Amino acid sequence: MGTHHKDGTPEINARNCHYTGAIMILDDILDEIENMPEIRVRDVAIGRSWTAVWSSSCGIASNNGFIRDFEIPEMTHELLELSRSWDPFYSSLGIATVNSVIGGGGKRCNAFDILMEECRNRKIAMVGEFPRRYTDRIRTVSDEFYILEINPFKVNPKRGVFPETAAEQIIPRVDVLAVTGSTLVNHSTERYLALAELDAFVAIIGPTTPMTDVFFEYGVDMIAGVEITDPVNILKKIRFNEGMLHEKDGGIIYRVMEA
Repeated sequence: MGTHHKDGTPEINARNCHYTGAIMILDDILDEIENMPEIRVRDVAIGRSWTAVWSSSCGIASNNGFIRDFEIPEMTHELLELSRSWDPFYSSLGIATVNSVIGGGGKRCNAFDILMEECRNRKIAMVGEFPRRYTDRIRTVSDEFYILEINPFKVNPKRGVFPETAAEQIIPRVDVLAVTGSTLVNHSTERYLALAELDAFVAIIGPTTPMTDVFFEYGVDMIAGVEITDPVNILKKIRFNEGMLHEKDGGIIYRVMEA
């Protein structure tokens, strides 16, 4: 189990020394790109599942149904700062802009193929909702399997789906932790990383994930995001409120970076 102070806060160590309750990962990412030239915003799409920003490249971030009228600025710097917002509508816009500036780096790979091998005969916790075609396979090869879910209507302990509030009880006991990149939108990523054991394999997975090695400074072993290869088509899908975006449907490529 992870070590904690008497008041329940995580004790400082090599993995969780960053944990202050602040959104430090995004701060570091923004610091990394602040000296990049200003980029014109070409287009923005806001749907019920995703937000997309097209600047030098196209980036997306999860958006759980937050749709509002919004005057789109001409340049990216005005949108980048929104990633720090505690309003999920604005933070989604900001993180999509971060992804549009950074672009999709790393090797072409499906992260779940790597995760499958890491989970074999080990204990895994997954924070957030991942495609069932992957979670069902991981469930069959893992020793213990947990999903931490923010939606109370999806909680089913008999199926290993626990409320997100159980994170402090579950995460310190697992060997593998997979966190959805969508946690960047509500600024909870640091909390989950702080709960992981030092020798746990930690992955941040999903189209919201910025493809930058900043994560490796926080004890993350693998990040997985996407490269948007057909912005026009992807923005159209998002405006029509299509849910999952699949590589097989065209327009995106799955990308992975490892520490």
